[in-house]
Amino acid sequence: MERLINDSKGHAVVKRFKDRQILIENIMFGKTIRMVEITGPEQKVIFQKHGQVTTEDMIRAFKSTRAERRIPVLRLELDYELACYHEALQAGDEERIRTSREKLEALRQEMLLLEM
Repeated sequence: MERLINDSKGHAVVKRFKDRQILIENIMFGKTIRMVEITGPEQKVIFQKHGQVTTEDMIRAFKSTRAERRIPVLRLELDYELACYHEALQAGDEERIRTSREKLEALRQEMLLLEM
């Protein structure tokens, strides 16, 4: 049954009973989001997926001006790293080329996220 739920990306609450113990598993979109073990009067959360965004978080994000302040600084960082990359290419230093590429990729990802 659980395999069918996972394969069909369905929603379910699965309860397993073992000697005086209940294991409750909440499944949403085929993935476990919460697992609780109940033994007598005691309840213990074994696993809980975080990532629930609240309305307050959304309001705080819309009011934030961090992105507007970060973009000009990020452009300067990109320019500097491109200059370092150019120097590494001219010198033929493979290690500096690799590290510059990694930094440029990280800066590129951040720029794409900020400009959305």
